[in-house]
Amino acid sequence: MRNPVPDFLKGIAVLLMIQVHVAEILLKPQFYSDWVGQVALFLGGLPAAPIFMVIMGYYLGKSKSQGWKFLVRSAYLFGGGVLLNIGLNFSLLITQWVEPIPFEGYSAWNYIFGVDILLFAGLATLIIGFLKKLVLPKPYVWMALAVAVVVVSQLMPIWFSAQAREGYIMAFISGSSFWSYFPLFPWLAYPLTGIAFALFEEQYKLYPTFVRNAVGTFALLYFAWQFAPSFAVSIDLHTYYHHGLEFYLWALAGMTLWALAAKWLLGHLAQNLLLKQVCRIGKRVTIIYVIQWLLIGNLATLGWYKTLSPSQYLVWSVLLIIASSVLGWLWLNLYARLRHNPGVI
Repeated sequence: MRNPVPDFLKGIAVLLMIQVHVAEILLKPQFYSDWVGQVALFLGGLPAAPIFMVIMGYYLGKSKSQGWKFLVRSAYLFGGGVLLNIGLNFSLLITQWVEPIPFEGYSAWNYIFGVDILLFAGLATLIIGFLKKLVLPKPYVWMALAVAVVVVSQLMPIWFSAQAREGYIMAFISGSSFWSYFPLFPWLAYPLTGIAFALFEEQYKLYPTFVRNAVGTFALLYFAWQFAPSFAVSIDLHTYYHHGLEFYLWALAGMTLWALAAKWLLGHLAQNLLLKQVCRIGKRVTIIYVIQWLLIGNLATLGWYKTLSPSQYLVWSVLLIIASSVLGWLWLNLYARLRHNPGVI
């Protein structure tokens, strides 16, 4: 039977990611820099991208696939990420090609190869495919690797000059350019953590209840203790994309609590229609993520960039959640029909 907890967590994550993209791209600057934008950024931080990446690692950890399958999946994700970047920036790229309007930092390549989640996921999958052949299947080993990645990321500004970190290659590794959204350092730590979770899950049931309660209590205390500085990281995008060990440990505590809460909710309210719908969204999270970016990215270029009030931001967030979910459902159903009946078109 499919575990509903990862689907629920992914469903919540993509809903929160849609609202934060609406805030980042469409909300008026005066509101984006106010408490409305801060709340949107916070909700689009810990419960969104880190959750996606940990769950990705969780399933890669459980996968029995061989190295070549990781290579194929890596190419699929990376290529899909490039195509998505082109698609979400399509109207901007066409406009700038037909009648260039110079603005600071514009280069078509910055938008085509912006290091978003799918490009990161492609590179991370490739690296994990190699690591699974080399690293012992022990949760503490993978956790040590995750921590090491975050620590190394903090050393990158020391090892490389600011100019060197502006290059296209470094954007994928640990760049300082604005299109380096999810570089391998520090974000590789999250799928590595997911692998550790997958391995730890097999042993978790063997521990006494008081040990599990102690873990949850410690996570809660640490999460509360580090909330203020970590909140500040969450609402500063550059710092968030290039965060350090303190935020990672806080995120680890928060994700532990969130996973425990999700497990309790689904255990006690398994028949709740809203929770079921969130799980359904989580099952088709990739296509919903793609569609919402295609809609939001092109809406910005077509005149909606930084124009929404807070009330409009809420309305548009709901509308785009509904539109992305419905279009995702239609696309997957059409795709399934075409696979079973290729002659339909």
